[in-house]
Amino acid sequence: MPKRTALPADLPRVDCHHEPENTRCACGCALKRISEKLDYTPGVFTVECHIRGKWTCA
Repeated sequence: MPKRTALPADLPRVDCHHEPENTRCACGCALKRISEKLDYTPGVFTVECHIRGKWTCA
């Protein structure tokens, strides 16, 4: 299966943070997962960077 290539670095980016109400973990661990989505407004391409926390203890 072909792998999707990264979006060009020169496109403008908009960060969209998705956080739960409580981000505290008993052990203090916190990792981030970032995904990107290409968005088109007539005449302008932008990249939406969706940043979601991973709030799970091992």
